[in-house]
Amino acid sequence: RLAALEGRERNRTHPIMVVGRRYYRGELDEEDDASKPKGFFAQLLDEKDEEEEGRAQVAPTRRAKTVRFAESPAQGTGGLEAPSTRQGSGGGGDAASGLEEGARKRGREETESADPRPKGRERTKSLLVKTVQARRNQKPETPAERQWREEQEILRNIEKQRMELKSAKELAQDIEYARTDTVDYNWTPPKWWSEAMSDRDKLEKTRKKLHIIAEGTDVVPPCETFQKMKLPKWLVDHLEGRGIVRPTPIQMQGIPVAFSGRDMIGVAFTGSGKTLAFSIPSVFTALIEDYRMPIRSGEGPVALVICPSRELARQTYQVLNGFVEAFNDCRDEKQLCERGTKEEQVAMRKIILKTMLCIGGVDLKEQTDVVRREGVHIIVATPGRLKDHLSKKRITLDACRYIVLDEADRMIDMGFEEDVREILSYFKSQRQTMLFSATMPEKIRSFANKSLVDPVIVNVGRAGAANLDVIQEVEYVKQDSKMVHILQCLQKTAPPVMVFCENKNDVDAVHEYLLLKGVDACAVHGGLDQEVREKSIDAFKNETKDVPFLR
Repeated sequence: RLAALEGRERNRTHPIMVVGRRYYRGELDEEDDASKPKGFFAQLLDEKDEEEEGRAQVAPTRRAKTVRFAESPAQGTGGLEAPSTRQGSGGGGDAASGLEEGARKRGREETESADPRPKGRERTKSLLVKTVQARRNQKPETPAERQWREEQEILRNIEKQRMELKSAKELAQDIEYARTDTVDYNWTPPKWWSEAMSDRDKLEKTRKKLHIIAEGTDVVPPCETFQKMKLPKWLVDHLEGRGIVRPTPIQMQGIPVAFSGRDMIGVAFTGSGKTLAFSIPSVFTALIEDYRMPIRSGEGPVALVICPSRELARQTYQVLNGFVEAFNDCRDEKQLCERGTKEEQVAMRKIILKTMLCIGGVDLKEQTDVVRREGVHIIVATPGRLKDHLSKKRITLDACRYIVLDEADRMIDMGFEEDVREILSYFKSQRQTMLFSATMPEKIRSFANKSLVDPVIVNVGRAGAANLDVIQEVEYVKQDSKMVHILQCLQKTAPPVMVFCENKNDVDAVHEYLLLKGVDACAVHGGLDQEVREKSIDAFKNETKDVPFLR
């Protein structure tokens, strides 16, 4: 019996201990939760809880319950309700309830006046409520502050507009060009184009097979041969003479897009044939504009190609000059204009295309005399020298209808963005813009999409990818042993070899070291004269020098 009583007492106290332990844990949980930041809705719930707690503290007296007795059938219909409270029941219930109500009101007023603390809603306010109150309490804006705010907004808009590839006049006058104002090449697409444009699935399969990604509205289908592009025979013969029988993917899609008069952004890896993709349309632009209105002395150019460096500009000029010489040397009138009348063929035969290389390191007078004496159709230039000619009004862009920005990513990285923008300010009308690059950073994509008129983006392969024809190997060498390691690598590798250095001083140091070791090398960088740079490149091409050092 004693053991049973002890067990009964243990069972009686155990729930109390458990409840107490749970209550203690609950207090810890509430303290932990209070230290955490709360959201907007949690703050609103806390405000409601505090309001209820405040009301409970204000009204200490409990309201008496009123029990209503139902009528008994024996009493009839005229029975009365009998109020009853915990203190008792009787006829004085209404008077007692009135006294309690008055006491409750007096107690609430005394509690509110005695409690110095603010109410729950004022103690914890949400961020939204605080923001609204701060805006209401904010002082009105003065005229000076309003003027300063408007000036800052204008400056932000100017910075945003600087991203656009437009001239200052076009930005100031808010000039917008439509797609219908593009260059008319008078070039009719082949008949199979309509069928190819209608069958979108087949067209996408063809592009996927050629690793071409074309973005834009109404993109023309690619042409897999030069004959499908309807190129004249003299041009096809010239390409075959140079060993170019089949176009590359960037040429298959880029040349038809250019012939359709659309602005284009071409992205392809180095060595993919981008130069040919914009050189052929530039030649046809010059032919069409000269046929409509011949170029006289002091006029031109019709097509403009801008390159970031002198060597790249000279290389592009040599490619373009080859096409121009092939046209000027062609004596067969039918090859020049196969589908034209006899009069049109004679008129085409009278056209003599002229090109000019406009780069630094060459006498300005020699370049100016070419334009002043005969006029020019196509100019290949670097931004700095072209800007000098335009500022001195030795060259005008009134008749220019076609502009190419080659290696646009390098041009922006080298700091020529403002020069290009100043060059564009000399245009008098809309032009067809072709932007080519090996990579496509977001900065170029953003202002190209804003500045070009409904552009077509042609991407061949992966933007910024390395050429698969080049094997790349990386070797980690200490700074002190780089010279010796370069000499060892040159002894293992048969010439010709090209060595790239980070800056001009490194080029001169490595070049001098290898000359002392008996290596027949030459140097090319921006600190040398243009004549020395050209001789070094020509010597390397003619295989009289084994190793050029480039920066």
